[in-house]
Amino acid sequence: MNITVLVGRVGKSVTVHQGEKKVASFTLATHTYFTKDGKSEKRTEWHKVVAYGAMADFAARNLYKGRLIAILGYNYPSKWEDQNGQIHYNQDVVVRHIELLEKREGGQNDK
Repeated sequence: MNITVLVGRVGKSVTVHQGEKKVASFTLATHTYFTKDGKSEKRTEWHKVVAYGAMADFAARNLYKGRLIAILGYNYPSKWEDQNGQIHYNQDVVVRHIELLEKREGGQNDK
């Protein structure tokens, strides 16, 4: 089973590309809390998130840097080879659902 649930803040504005399907991408910052040497510490993890079609439209209209959201999706690993023959790996989270966890700045309604 490949299910990903993340709660965090949008890291940068959504970028949208139109190809065969509309694609929106953004980063999401989540935090992991742990204890090291008796002290509580926080580590920030950055996730590359991708949305397609209607979900891409929703993301473009409603997400902005710093907005608190929850997403439900799945991990999508990929790899490619550069001009020098070196293989690179990437891990995206493909969104199936976005839940807005706070009101839009200025109290505006979301669409």
